[in-house]
Amino acid sequence: MRLSRGVLFTAIGWFLSADAILGAFAFLMVRMSVGEFGGRYPPDLIFFLIWPLLLAGVFVSYHGSLLLHKRTVLLFPFAGIGILLYMLQYLTCVPWIQCVAP
Repeated sequence: MRLSRGVLFTAIGWFLSADAILGAFAFLMVRMSVGEFGGRYPPDLIFFLIWPLLLAGVFVSYHGSLLLHKRTVLLFPFAGIGILLYMLQYLTCVPWIQCVAP
């Protein structure tokens, strides 16, 4: 069985996007558990370094969608952007805003 290049690019893009979403979710779970159980907060820079991984997934998926001639395969990576933007509201210290203790 031989996969087409479009399917391969789309699958790689989806895996990159899924890794970014799972990484952001794990980051927020650790951040929220510190409030309940104590410990140190993870640096917020980790959350912002997840964005290039997600954008790489979107770019690779877009290339795969061009090869497949199907734009619907972009729904998952673009949904990942929406999910990460929604998760951004749970951060208390954004680099360009003064940090506020929770």
